[in-house]
Amino acid sequence: LDICDRHGFASTRVLILANLTGLAIKTNDLASAEKYGKTALDIAQATDNRHVISSVKVHFSRLALRRGDLERARSDLEASLRIASQIDRPALVLEGISCFAEILAAQGDKDCARMVLTFATNHPLSNAPERNEYLAKLAQWGNEPSQESAWPGIELNELAQRIVIESNVA
Repeated sequence: LDICDRHGFASTRVLILANLTGLAIKTNDLASAEKYGKTALDIAQATDNRHVISSVKVHFSRLALRRGDLERARSDLEASLRIASQIDRPALVLEGISCFAEILAAQGDKDCARMVLTFATNHPLSNAPERNEYLAKLAQWGNEPSQESAWPGIELNELAQRIVIESNVA
């Protein structure tokens, strides 16, 4: 961040802040996550960097989950997925889908959460580190989804659209 400030690398700085937000959430440093995220979001909104806005919003959704605020988690996820879909960023959509699984689990819908996260794990856009993270979360959540809970065949963009449209009904 100091190097970016010293040399005026504003675009790089906002990306670093967004990444630090995600890292702080993963390390459970929620105060730092909020600080980095707010700064990144302010800069991204001022420069209309919708990619970063979407990324930070999904981080804020996870932050809200950690704080037990499901309503805020759903609201931030809806905003993130709406933007990611508008700017056609499938990788951001996939990240939002994995966050949706976490929201479902927090709501007590573990079977559905496992189905959604299994979908994200097996999606071609999922890279090795993401798959490992998803698999660890699936192991933490326990058993596989039941047979009567087969995946309905919804694809990535359609699922994102449904999450956005239906966010008000949790």
